[in-house]
Amino acid sequence: MFARKDRERLARILEDEIYLYEPRGGGRYQIALLFPNTYSAGMSNLGFHILELILRSNEDVYLERFFYEPKLRPLGRSLEKGIPLKDFKMVVATVPYELDYRNFLEMLKGGGVPLHTEERGENMPLVIVGGIAPSANPEPLADFADAIYIGEAEAVFSSVVDMVIKFQRLGQSRKHILLELEKFDGVYVPSLYQSIFRGEQLASFHPLIGEVSDSVERIYIKDLEKYPYHTQTLTPHIELSNMVLLELCRGCNRGCSFCLAGCGYLPFRSRSLENILAMVDGVGDKGGRFGLVATSVGDYPHLKELLKEMKKRGFSVGISSFRADIMDGESLEMLHQSGQKTFTIAPEVGSDLTRKEIGKGLTNQQIMEFVQLCNQLGVSAVKFYFMLGISPDLAEEAQAMLDLVFEIDRKAKFDMAISLAPFVPKAHTPFALRTTHQVATLKREANRIESALRKNHIYDFRPDSIRLARAATLLSLGDRRAGKYLESVVAQGSWLRVPAEFDDVIPQEGSYLPWKHIDWQGKGFD
Repeated sequence: MFARKDRERLARILEDEIYLYEPRGGGRYQIALLFPNTYSAGMSNLGFHILELILRSNEDVYLERFFYEPKLRPLGRSLEKGIPLKDFKMVVATVPYELDYRNFLEMLKGGGVPLHTEERGENMPLVIVGGIAPSANPEPLADFADAIYIGEAEAVFSSVVDMVIKFQRLGQSRKHILLELEKFDGVYVPSLYQSIFRGEQLASFHPLIGEVSDSVERIYIKDLEKYPYHTQTLTPHIELSNMVLLELCRGCNRGCSFCLAGCGYLPFRSRSLENILAMVDGVGDKGGRFGLVATSVGDYPHLKELLKEMKKRGFSVGISSFRADIMDGESLEMLHQSGQKTFTIAPEVGSDLTRKEIGKGLTNQQIMEFVQLCNQLGVSAVKFYFMLGISPDLAEEAQAMLDLVFEIDRKAKFDMAISLAPFVPKAHTPFALRTTHQVATLKREANRIESALRKNHIYDFRPDSIRLARAATLLSLGDRRAGKYLESVVAQGSWLRVPAEFDDVIPQEGSYLPWKHIDWQGKGFD
């Protein structure tokens, strides 16, 4: 059980939550819904809210939520009652980022659940993991997840839960339930497959049982309209305080070569204006602030009409990052008038040529035109997202970024924040096997960038951890042996430098790909 001061803090969080649905009393089948990051991050994640609604809609389910809060000890205890994970029948985890794998394992360990699937007896919960990161390459989590859900939860996940509940109540064994789970589209059961090595190189991948499929299809829903899901619980204890998140469209038709989000939610699907406004009206007075969610908000074909309707209703609107080349002055002005004071765009790199190479057709001229629009509107702040390490010539890439930032700074009448993240290749993207730079080289250039920015009085610089770039790459692209590195990190209690012995775990050109058995073309469901 948590300490008294922690229980009081959690009680305040629960008291401040506002439900946008009618919460049920709950059934008797206990499910733990786990997000391996903070409460603030989890409650700002629309995918987490969608899973919560799916599970709470099941009359048999009693649900409690779990978040990774390092200050709360022990880890792996529920937000609602402090119950450990081991006391639940099923653990459902959604993991959006590879570096959250460590948090996920620490929560299992802290909650009394053995890390390895083979060590879990019949009295232990069944652990099902989903999210875009494990969907793309599930192998680093293969030893720790009983099943991995590949794709979008709305498609068949409620049927998966129903089946597990049915067979557990019938007293069926874990082994039998896993065999039944494998029959579902989009469900991967790692223990039913074997990796074959030739020396230190992954050579092939085979099912252990004849009737098990050679591959698992990513699944997606064909029609977003049938799933009018949005934020289910409002809370002031997150950065987007009491904001209702609305998904405008899913997928992206831009095709950037480095972007997992762009290819991970294909095909591109859009909601009708009527569908979105019906969700807005359904929330009513409970939600005065709405956040518009999409891979690129500017790609939504009815954006202007939506902004006009939201203004008529008196609602403030916020958006995530957008592309400067598809946002015109009228749209920006309406967003600004509706309460958006800070804008975010992702130039990614400073060079037009490099941007074209990576599939992002945005030019420096268009970025500067956007800067001018922000000046005219009186925007207070703009965040610019850049990557580091996607070009063969790292020094040239860094200088191009600085040149662009300095030009923006000379023209901008707003506060500017510069975010910098190391390039991490992602499975299934065209740049999955692109050669990456050494961490030491990346750190040197990142330090040079920071020094140059400070010299020019640009102090709001927000670099992601360069030190973890190699670890993130291993967990993004690696085969099952990457799980051994994760175990050592959990045992140590901190991130470790990736040893040279894991070099062969990251595939190179001509290698057998650890995610080859994941059919990324996907299968659509009505």
